[in-house]
Amino acid sequence: MSRLISRATGVFTVPGPIACVNREDVARIRAEAPLTPLRRCRICAHADNDDPVQEMIIALCHDSYIPPHRHRGKSESFHVVEGRADLFFFDEKGTILQTLSLSADSPDGFYYRLSEPLYHTVLAHDDMLVIHETVTGPFCPESTDTAPFAPSPDDAEAVGRFMAALRSVRA
Repeated sequence: MSRLISRATGVFTVPGPIACVNREDVARIRAEAPLTPLRRCRICAHADNDDPVQEMIIALCHDSYIPPHRHRGKSESFHVVEGRADLFFFDEKGTILQTLSLSADSPDGFYYRLSEPLYHTVLAHDDMLVIHETVTGPFCPESTDTAPFAPSPDDAEAVGRFMAALRSVRA
């Protein structure tokens, strides 16, 4: 039986002062991700939104859209646990500054850390991507800016075109 505690749709925590995530837990979020509206699911290892370090194991479906965004005054890192991902870093106008392909055996690596407020997004290559992400806390939605060039998640057609354009850059 899973030890995960459901906090919201697609969001779980692990109980206790020692957060340990096992393969059963990852299997659960992999199974739940396709059932959520955002097509992703996470396990939060931090106790609450006020923690100074926000750590998560996240399962993202291939078609999960994370609008390009930046974090003011924060750093972010993640490493790939399963699958392959492309990361895109943009300037203010939406020009791609850099791309990284991350996986266990990628020449670019399996880990990245971003310590500047650059717009960025991630695309999963495989049906499912599992990452371990760490962001400086506390969680404060007001410190995250969605890029003005990012299509609205509500505009499925524009999101599809945007994601296809990004995928063609790395093809």
